[in-house]
Amino acid sequence: MTRLTLLAVVVLTACSQVQLGSVQLHPDGATEILFRDVRVFDGTAFERHQDVFVSQGAVRAVGSTGSLEVPPTAELVEGRGKTLLPGLIDCHVHLMSAGEKGGIPPSAASIGGALLFAGITTVLVTAGGTELTDLVEAQRNGESLAPRLFTAGMGLSAPGGHPAPLLETMLPWPLSWLMVRQLAVASTGSEARAIVRKTAEQGGHIFFKIIYDDLPPGSAHLSAEALEAAIDEAKLRGLRPIVHANTASDTLAAVGAGASLLVHVPQREHLSEAQVAEIAAAGIPVVSTISMLTTTHDLASREPTDLERAIVDPEQLRQWRQSPDWDLPGFSEEIDRRRDEIAQIAHANFRRLREAGVQILIGTDSGVHGVFPGVGLHNEMRLLRSLGMPELDILRAATSEAAAFLDAEADFGRIAPGARADLLLVEGDPLSDIGALTEIEAVYLAGRQLERIGLH
Repeated sequence: MTRLTLLAVVVLTACSQVQLGSVQLHPDGATEILFRDVRVFDGTAFERHQDVFVSQGAVRAVGSTGSLEVPPTAELVEGRGKTLLPGLIDCHVHLMSAGEKGGIPPSAASIGGALLFAGITTVLVTAGGTELTDLVEAQRNGESLAPRLFTAGMGLSAPGGHPAPLLETMLPWPLSWLMVRQLAVASTGSEARAIVRKTAEQGGHIFFKIIYDDLPPGSAHLSAEALEAAIDEAKLRGLRPIVHANTASDTLAAVGAGASLLVHVPQREHLSEAQVAEIAAAGIPVVSTISMLTTTHDLASREPTDLERAIVDPEQLRQWRQSPDWDLPGFSEEIDRRRDEIAQIAHANFRRLREAGVQILIGTDSGVHGVFPGVGLHNEMRLLRSLGMPELDILRAATSEAAAFLDAEADFGRIAPGARADLLLVEGDPLSDIGALTEIEAVYLAGRQLERIGLH
């Protein structure tokens, strides 16, 4: 053990680690289940009074109540008044932090468990280092329960660019130093290509993340040359480039360079009519991530939800409710001063993109300040509903449409014979009230019920 590693262990041990709600396989969970007389959202449409038979990790049959022949040994789950839907999908998460304010971030495995607790069974991890590698290995070996993981490598940025300043301010030293050392940075096109090649050679990644932004404003920004080279090399290597951008001009640069996905609705400036049309014509989906702009102040203005109390460390809830402003040198002044303005810009851009027919996928940027794993997606969906996105469109975006984007041959994100049985059973009807998705009765991962262990 090096002196630096030993020092890191001492420092981290002395600090409190943030706790989260968790899951484990239900001790009495059956491998054959009949959901009887349940309302079914199959990923595209609703059907009432349905029976769904699950066996050996997959949906085997779906039919009107009483129409299926199933083994008498199957566990019976009464579905009257409940809705069965595919497990939810968050298209923008991080596993290196959990939205905490002080304390040591929980492990990636703990964050994965919190996501499952909230009914999220698939995620796009838009940037991750050794914490992600460790979770993938633990998941592969059956040592950890986590959502299905689609990954994009560490993420390419400029030297000293985002997220280095954020990590240096939000994480205690030496953890911040260790995390910053993992970042992939490039000053030139050739350096960017080399990083893409290295990521492709690692294997396991389907996407490649590129950060084309200066956050905080005025900090280091990736060059256009590096952006274009990274996107070109990613496509040559069979990786799909996803781009983090926040301004209209940066977003359009990413579109012009051939990005496969934009992971934020532009937040710093309004999109023009021509810019919206250009994004729509390119057919590039946009991930929402809007609620993160005001999440801490929203939390301070209301009582925590039951889901928040069950998942989030009580001390974290207390700290954010008492002091919702970020305390991050270089960030707080800009973000807190312009918070309402930035949110209004993002809301307006979201509406215009939807009106133009741009595909919206739902993501949270889970892990940034105040955006808690699992909780963030439910808060995001409620916000999108308030911005005019119908419940049916939200449900499709968070299940079948996200699945189809992530994997053209997806066996998840829908309820149909042969589909993987990643399922969410909730009380009530989310087609009439998206908030019903938080009234979770049970979560199933590959047909196995999870025991949900809440903090409250």
